[in-house]
Amino acid sequence: MGHMRIGTLPATEPWNGVVGRIGVGGAAAEVADATLGAARKAFLAVGKDVGFRQTTFLLVEFALAGNKPDAANQLAELGISVAENTSLAEVAVQISRELDQRIDATRKRSDFGEMAQQALVSALVEHVQKHLLPLLPPTRQDVMSAFKELSKDTEFGAVTRRFCAKLTDGTLNYFLSKTLATQVGAGQRFTTTNQVTEFEAGMRRHCQEASAIVAQFEGPVVSMRRLL
Repeated sequence: MGHMRIGTLPATEPWNGVVGRIGVGGAAAEVADATLGAARKAFLAVGKDVGFRQTTFLLVEFALAGNKPDAANQLAELGISVAENTSLAEVAVQISRELDQRIDATRKRSDFGEMAQQALVSALVEHVQKHLLPLLPPTRQDVMSAFKELSKDTEFGAVTRRFCAKLTDGTLNYFLSKTLATQVGAGQRFTTTNQVTEFEAGMRRHCQEASAIVAQFEGPVVSMRRLL
């Protein structure tokens, strides 16, 4: 997302609080919660973001397709045509291409929509990879089996939580990336860039743990998916 223009955080009281927490050595979870609070207004618009909506719709469509007798044809209609000799990279490219076409058709691209797209591609690739045999190149049957697994409630819930965790982490980094860079050096929050990397890893762990709240909505989401 090299086209993004991320400046320093706004000089408002909530954002000053975020910077202050970083400066005094606040833990990753504390900084993450403060950032989400300060960005509350931005998150209120999430439900209207075209890219986010297209991304979540596609996730549900994949789950529905995997439950159909002609799953291969259903997935092909969603842009996933799996060759006999394929790769995880090719799967990722096809998912991303399908989302690009859907979002471009609306002419309403956004940074958040692109972060949602990247989060879903990553979550689905990890899901497919989990169902592959280790040390062996994936076959068409392997990939198709993995997508069919999405029709199961537990697998759909796991991918949804993974997607939410990745999107939350990406959003936090979107807001904090330049601020963290200014906190490195003598007398600053981080002495080395390795410490920044460790802090960002802590943020990812926090997002993964926080995504467990999605399980509270898993039942209604699965029920809605069955009705579509």
